[in-house]
Amino acid sequence: MTSVQAVIIEHIGVTPSTVDAGQTFMVSVRPRMLVAGLYTAPAVAWTGTGPYAMTIATDGIDMSSEAIAYVDHNATLEQRMAEYNGLLQGIIVADGQVQLKAHSVLPKENLPIRVISGPFPYQTTVSIPASAWTGTGPWMAAMTLSKGLKTAVCGATELTSTAMAEAIGRAGIHVCSLSGLTIVFRAMFEKPTSAITIGVAGA
Repeated sequence: MTSVQAVIIEHIGVTPSTVDAGQTFMVSVRPRMLVAGLYTAPAVAWTGTGPYAMTIATDGIDMSSEAIAYVDHNATLEQRMAEYNGLLQGIIVADGQVQLKAHSVLPKENLPIRVISGPFPYQTTVSIPASAWTGTGPWMAAMTLSKGLKTAVCGATELTSTAMAEAIGRAGIHVCSLSGLTIVFRAMFEKPTSAITIGVAGA
């Protein structure tokens, strides 16, 4: 397991609200801890007969945390297929424990699971034109971000139309590579034929 920690400072207020030149003033801030860990969900650890479940031990996660668990961007195509077919879900069930559920097909691959607690420090939307997809399947689309990320997850946002959201699901679009400011999306099942607006969150 590898983990990183960063403190995100959220501005709360300035007292007084107007400040004369040379006047002392106070700025109140609230530290918000971002905890990101990379774990392995072993294929042999699933229990049950469907839906299947396993619990993984995590660092810095408690029942009051706002957290997200997802298959990391460095997953192989086989691991992505297992994620897609398994219909995975992550739930915090106790301090230091996240339960994964597979609601459909039992995953037969070890899966790299990224768990992030706290706010994503970087969130944006990316418009992927149909012409950006290359290859013969799976298809890749390389886009440029305003900030380099170590990990990222993508999905539909409020700016994503219903038709776009359906296209994302049919194509099985996910982040498969990050390098500098470049993010590469992969479409596993079909090549999108129209532009897609997709949300990206990362750290």
